[in-house]
Amino acid sequence: MSERWQVVVGVVGGLVLFWLVLVLVLWFEQRKHSGRASLVDLLRLAPDVVRLLKRLASDSSVPI
Repeated sequence: MSERWQVVVGVVGGLVLFWLVLVLVLWFEQRKHSGRASLVDLLRLAPDVVRLLKRLASDSSVPI
């Protein structure tokens, strides 16, 4: 496998791993509260949270 494909597979694998960890954290947190959210709801929420964090990190009007 060429070096370029190794980088692509590594980045995609890292993003999938990050997404799964985020879903697990959200699932554990929602179990602590009375309002129950289904796992499907959490799976839908994870990409939105990642998009929010990306936009906040790239917004120059938000202080570090």
